[in-house]
Amino acid sequence: MFDASPIRTSTARAALMLCASFIFAMYLCAQETPVVLDHIVALVNDEPILESDVQQELHMATFVPGLSNAHEASGENARTNAIARLIDRALISAQEQWQTPTAVTDAELSADITELQRRIPDCAQNKCATPEGWAAVLKSHGFTPSGFSERWRTRMTMLRFIEQRFRVGIRIRPEEIDNYYRTVLTPQYVAVHATPPPLSSVSNRIEQLLLEQHISSLLEDWLKQLRTEGNVRILAPGEDLP
Repeated sequence: MFDASPIRTSTARAALMLCASFIFAMYLCAQETPVVLDHIVALVNDEPILESDVQQELHMATFVPGLSNAHEASGENARTNAIARLIDRALISAQEQWQTPTAVTDAELSADITELQRRIPDCAQNKCATPEGWAAVLKSHGFTPSGFSERWRTRMTMLRFIEQRFRVGIRIRPEEIDNYYRTVLTPQYVAVHATPPPLSSVSNRIEQLLLEQHISSLLEDWLKQLRTEGNVRILAPGEDLP
């Protein structure tokens, strides 16, 4: 029996590209300065990741702990990592239908953004103490307050999904906490000639750290599996879809 699905897929891609070109052509007509057309940089299960998605992800990295350092902030390495994160996110999103995470409430979102404002350098010297100041910081990275809040809610939802999926069944044994305290934490204090805190006062923090390490390891293995099972294609610069 004739399978028309490849034709339908090809037709859908052509329609997507035609629609995108038409929309951006209309946008160009309204501008006085030239604007670079958007283009597809990767496909994940036939869903496109656009150059504009990559640029937004690079701006978003400014606000994410661990991604805003000098190594991540600039250069082709940053762009490659941004594309990898978008691919992983797309693969994970396709799995959420099997396990819907608990919704992030407005109060939780507000509290997390408030904590974020205390950590990021752009908010130093109380620049984000007012809504106007926070809006100005976001504008410098191409975001509106409402747009950023929705993106941050999506991030929180995905992190919650990952934690709910992998945290169940993980048990940190007392000997693991003791071993980390003796072999990792204590030597760090000794190196700076300081007295380490008693184990009882840091055991909960160590347990949480070890739990996060376990989850990170399981997540990495899962993403490798999803990439193997999924259909991921990264387009080379200048490459067009057939």
